[in-house]
Order: sequence, then C-alpha cells, then structure tokens
Amino acid sequence: MKELTRLPSIFAYEAACKQDPKFGIIREVTVRRGQVRIEYEIIPVDPFLVAADFDALSFELDIGNWEMNRTHWAIKDVNLPKELHAARGIALPSWTRQAGRAVDIIQHVF
Repeated sequence: MKELTRLPSIFAYEAACKQDPKFGIIREVTVRRGQVRIEYEIIPVDPFLVAADFDALSFELDIGNWEMNRTHWAIKDVNLPKELHAARGIALPSWTRQAGRAVDIIQHVF
C-alpha cells in the first residue's frame, strides 16, 4: 500500500455530478479492524481537467464506458504526467515525472 502514496492521482466525481476533478496524492492508507482510512492531499494545478474531459480522454486515461457512472477507486497503468501534457498541455508538479517512469523491458533485469 505504500506504493499508493507515490502515485499522482485524479480525484473525480461521478459524471452526473458535473463537477471538475482535482489533482492530488494519497498521503496515507491505514487498515484497522477490517476498515480502511485514506488520507489525501489536493494539490492545485492550473489549468487542470474539467468534467467533460473524461469522455474525450477515455483512452488516454484508461476509463471504461460506464466507469464514471459509479463510485469507485482504481489504479490505472497510465503515465499520467505524459498523457495530460500531451492531450491538454497540463503540467503536473515535477515529482510526478518520477512516479510515471516506464521500464525498458529490453534492458531491465527481472
């Protein structure tokens, strides 16, 4: 669960709410007596996504057809800084570039 605290995150509402998503990071995950508490921090990024962007960026952000119509959380295999910059010119904080580094499978020792 410690890995979750290193990933840049999008905090989004269900589509019906028509509220813009926010950028942030999960700070801590605590599991106790069968319950989970997630502490997070919203980090201002301007400009950032708007609610309507999820339809247009569904491929880039790996969003399924009905995914924005139900409350859930998900971990995506997406290089978030790269995809947001390429699609919308959004620059995330510099620390996010380390979180999204890809592995060269030709050079990597497994």
